[in-house]
Amino acid sequence: AYSSTAVTYSFSQRLGAGHGSAAENAGIALATAVMYLRVLVLVAILANRILLPFAILIVPAVLTGMVASWLIMRRAPG
Repeated sequence: AYSSTAVTYSFSQRLGAGHGSAAENAGIALATAVMYLRVLVLVAILANRILLPFAILIVPAVLTGMVASWLIMRRAPG
């Protein structure tokens, strides 16, 4: 398992240095979605009484990250 924060940082460093591509952009979006999923799992384990209201807030962010990642990779050249 990799840290979503570490993946985001690593990919952003590559992009900042001019060595990145659409894969890094998509990876950042996907890492963000995974971070939200991990938080959702933690809430389910530690505070399941608030899971439903929390999920209503978080699921759109998860879906947005996944769709953004997919669109970035789909539109990437080559």
